[in-house]
Amino acid sequence: MTNSFTPEFISNRIMDCGQAIIYRYIDEQHKQPLAMMKDVIINDGGKIHFNLMSAYAQIYGGNIFPVELFFYKKGNAFFITAKGSAEKETKLKDREPVYNLQIDIDEIEYHPLGVEKKKKLLFGLL
Repeated sequence: MTNSFTPEFISNRIMDCGQAIIYRYIDEQHKQPLAMMKDVIINDGGKIHFNLMSAYAQIYGGNIFPVELFFYKKGNAFFITAKGSAEKETKLKDREPVYNLQIDIDEIEYHPLGVEKKKKLLFGLL
């Protein structure tokens, strides 16, 4: 479900979510969860930045690799998926390497959740 929303609208919704799951694409049928990130930074050029904190996320993925992002927050009536390419950057801070991920978005989708779906889910739980 592809929608045409303004970049400001999508940026605001991403900041509302505040967290994302990053998947590294292995091939068309396989993707590997790389990290769950809570600090989302969007620059003026529309690129998304994350700090890679875990050793797992720092090691895997190479320097440039395809990714899919899944933005959500429990209780929000929407979620966002995005696909693009990620570039891993290494900087030194206090003589220790700090790894950042800069993501160029190629495709982004906004998925509103309908009221009927929420009602059906609630009735299914009762």
